[in-house]
Amino acid sequence: KQWYQRRVAITAGVADNYGITLNTGSMFDIQVKRIHEYKRQTLNLLHVITLYNRIKSNPNLEFVPRTIFFGGKAAPGYQTAKQIVSLICHLANVVNNDPIIGDKLKVVFLANYRVRYYNVITLEVVV
Repeated sequence: KQWYQRRVAITAGVADNYGITLNTGSMFDIQVKRIHEYKRQTLNLLHVITLYNRIKSNPNLEFVPRTIFFGGKAAPGYQTAKQIVSLICHLANVVNNDPIIGDKLKVVFLANYRVRYYNVITLEVVV
């Protein structure tokens, strides 16, 4: 029950801070690290697009609901990293507002990334 209480707290925090309602029963996929083109953020974005297209092409598909968290900072002068952040945010907007997708897939970019909030989210994964 303790893990469920943490999960409810995380989903409430995301709703309060980002206005996104999450499925508390969804699988959490978390990637938080410095944004860089050679890291896996871009690959993970392609995976989100693949999942989105699968659900769109077959809305009745049996699917384990997922919430994919991205977080991290881009160096001030690193234009490619800023574009990756922009792509994450645009993709989140499309996925999170598609009524066909519903609560099967959600994308959250942890803006104003804070280590304390990251620790709360990753504690959920460890358990």
